[in-house]
Amino acid sequence: MSKIIWMICFLSLGISGLYATSISNNFGLTSPTKTITFDEIVFTQGTQISTQYASYGVTFTSGMIYDSQSTASFPGITGHYLGNGSNPTFSIYFSANQTAAAVGLATNPATTTFTALLNGAVVETFSIATTFDNASLGFYGFTGITFNELKVSVSSGAALFDNIEMGVAAPVPEPCTLLLLVFGGLCMLYTKKSSTPFR
Repeated sequence: MSKIIWMICFLSLGISGLYATSISNNFGLTSPTKTITFDEIVFTQGTQISTQYASYGVTFTSGMIYDSQSTASFPGITGHYLGNGSNPTFSIYFSANQTAAAVGLATNPATTTFTALLNGAVVETFSIATTFDNASLGFYGFTGITFNELKVSVSSGAALFDNIEMGVAAPVPEPCTLLLLVFGGLCMLYTKKSSTPFR
């Protein structure tokens, strides 16, 4: 009996990874609970940004630059934005765990790697070709997993980012937990049935 329980648990752990979905589209999340546009607090061009948006639920690797290229309008980038300065790899840190988050991003033609982390541990990652003029792309991120950091690594170096969309995490039972609950219920029914005297 215990072998069956362990087998179900191991199978469900494999299934749990199927719920993670990478986002690469031209709109981001379907229904974000919050979007940071960098119009919430306006700074002068060239201001270095790291913790100034903490009250809105996000902080950044130090060295991000407000409106780094003056006016910019690309897929995913509208109005005010941040540039990554001299950091080819940078992170967006969320003050609350997220089950979904996406960010508008424009780069010179590059391969960009997006990594979701939870308390520093990698949860999911994907790489994709990014640029500044592809109308079918412009937003990147993850959904279906829990994470509190989105790390971006751009092979060409320079990047602009804007419109950080968030979906706050809600406590959801893991698939293994659900399977074990169902299995436990079936075991209870089986035990109750087998303890009934024969007639």
